[in-house]
Amino acid sequence: MNQKGMILPLTLAMSLMIALLLLHLSYRIEDQARLYHLERDHLTLSLLKKECVKQITDQLGTKIVEGHEKIPPQVISLHNGTPVTISYKNGYETLAVTYQFHYNEYLESGSITYDKKTHDYTMN
Repeated sequence: MNQKGMILPLTLAMSLMIALLLLHLSYRIEDQARLYHLERDHLTLSLLKKECVKQITDQLGTKIVEGHEKIPPQVISLHNGTPVTISYKNGYETLAVTYQFHYNEYLESGSITYDKKTHDYTMN
């Protein structure tokens, strides 16, 4: 077979098959790594949101907000240094709090409504 030249095409075909299998494996590993990073970012974002809401509700629990005086916006920092911008819209019966922060390329925002009479929170 070697004299007829069949070994070289067979070796090339086997090398090509192995290269294709390795390329497919590398794409699968790359997809798994990308999925891992997305899941990690999602979980971190969820934890940061919970920490932000906890800090806001703690602040509202210690503040006495009466009437409808204007409350200036403020910036707080989360455990990893992420700044959160908090703005208030004070009404007679409710206090609307909105928050916004950036984590990596993700923007997270939300609002909390605080009822002054019942001292209840509503997440929006």
